[in-house]
Amino acid sequence: MVIHRVQVGDTLIGVSERLLENPSQWPVVAKLNTVADPRRLQPGQHLRIPVSLLKGQVRPVTVLYVRGQVGRASSELPARPVGIGDQLSEGEVISVGPDSYASLRLHDGSQVHVQAGTVVRLDRLRKVAESGRSTTSLGLQRGRVDTQVAPQQGGSRFDVRTPLAVAGVRGTRFGVTVDDSGALALSDVVEGRVAVQALNAKAPGAQVSAGQGAVVRRAKPVPVVRSLLPAADVSALPALQQRLPWPLTWPTVAGAQTYRAQLAEDESLTRVIWSQVVASPSILVNGLPDGEYVLSIRALDADGLAGREAIHRVRVKTQPVPPLAQAPGPEEVVAAGPMPLVCTDVPGAVAYRWQIQRGEGAWSDHGEPVPSAVQEHTTPGHCTWTVDAAEPGVYRWRVATQVRRPDGSRDEGPFGDEARFVAVTRPEPPMPMVEVGDQVRVHWQGAPGTRFDVQVSPDPAFERDVQTQSVTSPEVQWPMSSGCRPSYLRLRAVSPEGVASAFSPARLLHGEAGVCSSDGQPVMTGHGTRLQHGSP
Repeated sequence: MVIHRVQVGDTLIGVSERLLENPSQWPVVAKLNTVADPRRLQPGQHLRIPVSLLKGQVRPVTVLYVRGQVGRASSELPARPVGIGDQLSEGEVISVGPDSYASLRLHDGSQVHVQAGTVVRLDRLRKVAESGRSTTSLGLQRGRVDTQVAPQQGGSRFDVRTPLAVAGVRGTRFGVTVDDSGALALSDVVEGRVAVQALNAKAPGAQVSAGQGAVVRRAKPVPVVRSLLPAADVSALPALQQRLPWPLTWPTVAGAQTYRAQLAEDESLTRVIWSQVVASPSILVNGLPDGEYVLSIRALDADGLAGREAIHRVRVKTQPVPPLAQAPGPEEVVAAGPMPLVCTDVPGAVAYRWQIQRGEGAWSDHGEPVPSAVQEHTTPGHCTWTVDAAEPGVYRWRVATQVRRPDGSRDEGPFGDEARFVAVTRPEPPMPMVEVGDQVRVHWQGAPGTRFDVQVSPDPAFERDVQTQSVTSPEVQWPMSSGCRPSYLRLRAVSPEGVASAFSPARLLHGEAGVCSSDGQPVMTGHGTRLQHGSP
């Protein structure tokens, strides 16, 4: 019992309207207090009122999280946006727009997660302080709400009412959906048990346990209970995601028509930052900041009843961004030996962590042991490192960026895409054999498929007047020159992969064989022959 002290002007009916959940129960109070005339009470009189009859005080709802377009409206106030930390009162209507989300906390710690496209009214938010009993009722007009109901004290009530049915609990996790037409109401239970009763129907209600759901149709207002679809298999999803966009895929669930995937910042899915419903088990996730996330995936059947929940925890780490490989070029063929690797400098980088291996071995993720075939190195300053690629083969390399945290430690980002180059053995320079007559004929040994560059110059350093001829056969010839100028020859071989050997040593073809004029022409005798040195 609670004691009410009668004030001047009080009547039993007036007191009942103010204090009782059901004012028509004033005769119970009258009988308990032997009140003969309910319209006349003595000021100062003490009325005993059973706690079970009290309607309690309104307890506001706190907005924990908002994403997108979420509004509130009531009969007293015009529509306006909802913000985090707002207090919502009994009778207010919450509207959540497309690609939006809201999380609410009730006075007893229960949470209500309001999905995109939902309209729900806060019908009843009461608590009787004297008994601890509370009454919470949500009117779901369209869309979906997911609830995490705190254990309720005896005599308390928590329910979600739709145009077709009411789902009530004392402490559990469950969801309620109403389709856009209002012809279908769905209840799915994650934990605990829910009682579902069709409205305006004489048929008995149904008890729905964890792993089950209830479907109520306007055409047949009787709860039909069935097992939920199984949870999706998320065991193959990564625990660390270092690239965006993220191609999120999972195996098909038998019987699924669509899937609802959500990413939240917390275990209870209070702060859902991304949500999509898709027809196939594949989504491209983009635009996520680095952080720890909880992924929830539920398969929806042909009626839209949500299946069992699959939960996966994932860390997104994409910063600092990796550099881009510059040299050698993609799949470039180079001569085996020291090879400078070059990539773009990243603003703010203090160092770069390199990994390189020869062959097609696996890489290791961050935190995993580095395979023995992988060579690692960290370089401060610019993004360059010279590696020893003496052994021929395919080399694969990648780089990660390191930046300085405020506390002085280093923060390392993900590795970039691997770059590849091919190291081949550099061919040996050809050794020419020269035959001089009316024609200069040069020949050498060469492997099939090899190209040869033949150079002739009057300068033994080959810094001026260089004539180059490329041939595919190991020989070349040209007319004998006048001999008034020296000519030097050198050769190099170019492999089929495009790797060139060093040039052979410069070789003098011929020197001055006779007397030459100042302009480099041979001096002739009166008989038309070449004037030789020592001639009379």
